[in-house]
Amino acid sequence: MEEEKKLEALCRLAVVFDAKFPQVRQEEYLDALEHVRVEHIIWACKEAAKRFEFFPVPAKIIDLANAAPRKVVKAIEYFEPVSEEQRQENMRKLDELMKSFDVEG
Repeated sequence: MEEEKKLEALCRLAVVFDAKFPQVRQEEYLDALEHVRVEHIIWACKEAAKRFEFFPVPAKIIDLANAAPRKVVKAIEYFEPVSEEQRQENMRKLDELMKSFDVEG
């Protein structure tokens, strides 16, 4: 489940940058990010979309993940999806929460 959430965040990021993200690359990214909590990766991918001009290498995602604000990470942990509909609602709430923290890229 956590690996799926990490992959979803990475795939969304790839879409933002219109980056090729084939299966082999996905596997390598997941291996490199294995030790990083899913909540941190979600936050880092959202930040990368704001800050970077190109799809980041795993090291850059790790750097961002390590800088994730504690309140944001706690909020992501709270919004544990139970269905696709609930997941979408949770992501909307997370986006609103991140705006309330005035997180800028």
